[in-house]
Amino acid sequence: MITKDGRIKLKFGQAIDHYLLVIILLFVPALTLYDLFTIYITDTYDGKRTSNELLYTAIPFFILAIVVFIIQRNRLKVNEIKIYYTEDQFQEAVQQTIEELKWLVEINEEKVFRARRPWNWKSSWGEMITIFKEEDRLLVNSICDPDGKTSVASWGWNNKNINVFYKNLRKAISSKIE
Repeated sequence: MITKDGRIKLKFGQAIDHYLLVIILLFVPALTLYDLFTIYITDTYDGKRTSNELLYTAIPFFILAIVVFIIQRNRLKVNEIKIYYTEDQFQEAVQQTIEELKWLVEINEEKVFRARRPWNWKSSWGEMITIFKEEDRLLVNSICDPDGKTSVASWGWNNKNINVFYKNLRKAISSKIE
């Protein structure tokens, strides 16, 4: 569920959904590559554009695809939260966050927690929240739900999911100290 370089591991279909905009942006360069192949290799090109014109059209799409790929790849990184907590405190924070953000719990095991926030009319198409529990830290990630509708913008919900959970965990920890 997590890669060696600290990213959420997606299933094949989820990865396609997560990177769909990159695939769409690469469509124009792919067509350009085909046209360049017909110009230089098969000598069957019957279009009106020169090879330079084709390249000038494709390069911005290719650059944008690279930028979007980097952004989407970085969104898979887990955020490390160094914190000492008990399982009861963790579960209390989860319950509070469920009430606040309407999370739907998918996995709640000893080492892994996963929930989804469903879409609503006002904001994103939903998010998938993953938390890996370790002794003195949590590895947290929230991304646009790769099993939902394709989306590259969460309109702030990914950060909100993490921040609200962290606030609730700090509150649960401090209430046990008092």
